[in-house]
Amino acid sequence: AYNKDNLICRATICGKQIVENLRKLGVRQAKSGKEVPYICESPELEIAYIRGLLDGDGYIRTTQYGVGIVGSEIMMEYIRDFFAKHLNWEQTQDKYIHPHGKIYKFCVGGKDVSKKILHLLYDNATIYLNRKYKLYELYCRV
Repeated sequence: AYNKDNLICRATICGKQIVENLRKLGVRQAKSGKEVPYICESPELEIAYIRGLLDGDGYIRTTQYGVGIVGSEIMMEYIRDFFAKHLNWEQTQDKYIHPHGKIYKFCVGGKDVSKKILHLLYDNATIYLNRKYKLYELYCRV
């Protein structure tokens, strides 16, 4: 399937044994809004984890200058605290988290703070979603 310029692929795998094995590994079936953070022991892995969340459930706006991610409230608090720690923000700033239907959205606006987030997540990255990486490159050249 195609979505604008991007090729979209999907794989569906069925089977009781596969489902049971995934459950034993901690993979659970849940829709957005029920995610809980995975606590990474390594700072490098934590940055890659947050980058993966942005790649999967986030956006980078290159015209209005902003970055955001959607998910459960606890995930948005985890993301806010992650950026507070790495970018020296006050951790109590709830202004970045907003209800978004049945889920929540973490979002920041402004070129400077958005660039800091993107540099933290994508500088020296080796694994990323190409589409988001191209937006990072475009954004950080402005």
